[in-house]
Amino acid sequence: MEVIFGLNNVHLKKPTILTVGTFDGVHLGHQNIIKEMVNYSQKYDLLPTLVTFEPHPKLVVDTVYTVPLQLLSDMEERLTIFKELGLKLVIVIEFTKEFSRMGYHYFLEEILLKKLKAKYIIIGHDHAFGANREGSYKELNDLKNAFNFKLKQVKSIGLNSNIISSSVIRDYIDKGRISIANKMLGRSYSLSGVVVRGEGRGKSLLFPTANIKLDNTKKLIPRIGVYAVNCVIGNKNYRGMANIGYKPTFGSAEKTIEVHIFDFNKNIYNKKIKLFFLKRLRNEKKFRNQQELIKQLEIDKKNSY
Repeated sequence: MEVIFGLNNVHLKKPTILTVGTFDGVHLGHQNIIKEMVNYSQKYDLLPTLVTFEPHPKLVVDTVYTVPLQLLSDMEERLTIFKELGLKLVIVIEFTKEFSRMGYHYFLEEILLKKLKAKYIIIGHDHAFGANREGSYKELNDLKNAFNFKLKQVKSIGLNSNIISSSVIRDYIDKGRISIANKMLGRSYSLSGVVVRGEGRGKSLLFPTANIKLDNTKKLIPRIGVYAVNCVIGNKNYRGMANIGYKPTFGSAEKTIEVHIFDFNKNIYNKKIKLFFLKRLRNEKKFRNQQELIKQLEIDKKNSY
């Protein structure tokens, strides 16, 4: 898969079938659009191309959020999944305030059709583009004959009476409902970072933990609590349980992410680690003493499998 950053670096020889969007999380709905596009690319002998944006448009233009939007995936994660889905070309456009003011008609004619040689455009059920999101399926459908391109709108996918979307998944993760979020993503939600030194208190509890400093502070952190996780260190997988919170038993004022890795005793300071959240075990709580905490941690470990 080829990745091109910036429209000025695009020089295509073959016509494309393309889709456009941020694709935060690359959830099942996004995957359905991409799979459809890849299938149609073979039928019509077109280059399957995805056009996406960095940073997320809402981080640039949306003033509704008093707290900045937290993301489900970074660019590296998205590109990895795009490749697995069979894409041949990804074009990453820098999203700026100036770009956000571009009208949908100009974006369609000058960028998608002329610059990117689109012969077939596939969009999701709620897709809109251009200034103020004025370009929708209706506008594209009205223009397809005049500009001689094919158009398809992919239907939404639902789960638990909800249409799968990035915003719905963010809400589930924020509420700690990680199992439902994972079903919508089609994989386990993950965070990655570097192991840093903590207070070392876990060793005295016989549950040593690795404290994690996140790589990307813009990624959404699940709700405070204890989670069953898979840990990836290097190319090896381990089971474990992670705590997100303030360690109220010890009166900590700083929010931390720490993980106890089962049957593991290696020094991994400054090593990269990736956590895949499998299920939420319980809320964080304050215990009366260390013995009570240890007893609960033993229960948590059993419940992690």
